[in-house]
Amino acid sequence: MSILDILPGWGKAQKKPIIVDFREPIHTTELITTLEGELRAHQGEHYVIVGVEGELYPIDIEIFKKTYDVVVPLQPLESTQTPTPLKKVNK
Repeated sequence: MSILDILPGWGKAQKKPIIVDFREPIHTTELITTLEGELRAHQGEHYVIVGVEGELYPIDIEIFKKTYDVVVPLQPLESTQTPTPLKKVNK
């Protein structure tokens, strides 16, 4: 039993099964413009994920692993390549 089962005013929700795009940061530290402002993504610590509205934001790799199952692995890049830009842009 969870504490949420006995506390009034609480509900439960499950994430919808949607597929999201993700990538590693382009640089050692990448500044990401999010809907909440500018955030930093660090290689080895974060992925950059595309939200349901096309927004970009960094997510801690360990939280990503707990939240998402990878359906298509990251595609390797040559050392001179950068990830293909998405058609959706930040609002």
